[in-house]
Amino acid sequence: MVFIFIMSHQNADVSSSQSGGVIESIAKIFVRDFDKLSQSSQQAIIDSYQHFVRKAAHFSIYAALSLFLCGYFVISDFFKKGYNGAFTFFLTLLYCCTDEVHQYFIPGRSCQVTDIFIDTLGIICGILVFQLFYLLFKRKRGVASEK
Repeated sequence: MVFIFIMSHQNADVSSSQSGGVIESIAKIFVRDFDKLSQSSQQAIIDSYQHFVRKAAHFSIYAALSLFLCGYFVISDFFKKGYNGAFTFFLTLLYCCTDEVHQYFIPGRSCQVTDIFIDTLGIICGILVFQLFYLLFKRKRGVASEK
């Protein structure tokens, strides 16, 4: 949550620079002779993927947060069976909404409903992945204890 807050607290120029750096690193791997392209061609490639990378970051970071929170609630035995996924969903969604409001007050950033939607998809995905692995772990552990 601290990482998300720090990333959201950066102004638009810093945030764009970071995502541009990620795109440039990936482009150097996948775009043939990226380093030999003109500066404007390189920037055009970076700009064309900027939106996608930023939205993928929203999805990924909230998927990871919900996955870790589910794990925490299971390990700490915080809830009775079946409630950790629901509590994780609502807690993470609440944080997602407050984070978008926080971005509204950062220069060059905005509060976008589409980001909340993307974050919500990430939250659901993280919970589902956790539940799948937890189910598989319990099944494997149950089989091992029967032997």
